Amino acid sequence: GTPRTSPERPRPRCFSMRNSPMFGARRLSLLISLACLRRAVLGEEVITWANDSMAAAGATIPTGRAAFASTLQADTGPLDSKLWLFGGLVSFTTFSRQLWSYSLVSSEWEMEGAVGPSAAHGCQMVAVGRKLYIFGGAPALDGRMWIFDTISHLWSTVSTGYPGRSYHTMTRIDTTVFIYGGATTTTQPQLLTFDTILGTMSQPIISGTDPAARFEHSMSVFANRLYLFGGITIADSAFDTAVYELDACVGCPTNAWRTVSTTGVRPLARRGHTASVIGFSMFVYGGVDATGLYLDSVYMLDLRSFRWSRPY
Repeated sequence: GTPRTSPERPRPRCFSMRNSPMFGARRLSLLISLACLRRAVLGEEVITWANDSMAAAGATIPTGRAAFASTLQADTGPLDSKLWLFGGLVSFTTFSRQLWSYSLVSSEWEMEGAVGPSAAHGCQMVAVGRKLYIFGGAPALDGRMWIFDTISHLWSTVSTGYPGRSYHTMTRIDTTVFIYGGATTTTQPQLLTFDTILGTMSQPIISGTDPAARFEHSMSVFANRLYLFGGITIADSAFDTAVYELDACVGCPTNAWRTVSTTGVRPLARRGHTASVIGFSMFVYGGVDATGLYLDSVYMLDLRSFRWSRPY
């Protein structure tokens, strides 16, 4: 049947708050409320929005923020599954350098005390095993890869040989991290890869034409393929509704970007949204459209048929 949802929905929001017209008009905690995380749970027919208080009364939790980096450390065993959060905008002019973890088992927050990267917004982070990898972010545009060991609680850095960037994406397949797009001060390759085993960054050889350079887009992984959606182009500040696909496996026979032909109820072009793969579907939520309107819509793209639909 047609998926249904509960009547309670999250406020419209944008997870990358660059040049947001709402700064100064509302507190960021109203936009990104960490004390009331909304989670989309997909059942057989019903999609339900649920609140998660995340902490007992009086417990220490992160302040509300936007444009932070976050990642799920889920492949270290069910008892070690954690959501990690770094940096972000906590006010119009204040950036954070805090690293927090949220246990999906105990529902408790914990802030790490070790000093790591400088305060930043628009940075990105992925988890590979028991280590976190953080790259880029404004205003410093740090070109080093920062690595946090979640067992020893120690930071280390690797010089990548490439300048930093902000409002890019970081996605990983196995032990390889894929970095795409972002705002930079110099002309850079759009796609970079970081080998977490060797600790080296390189530019992969991609045939054909890359999608237009952009930032505040999303990148998702399904079946060893990368799916790029949305964002705003750097050259002409245009919004893009296309979905782009790239084979990302080692030794892929076709290593070229392709524009996916989609059908169904397509989403509006947007930036600063989220995109997550659950099962065979990519869920796109929130963001800002070309008119500056904050969106609360959820769209679902079936990655087998490439048909868009709206869960509600």
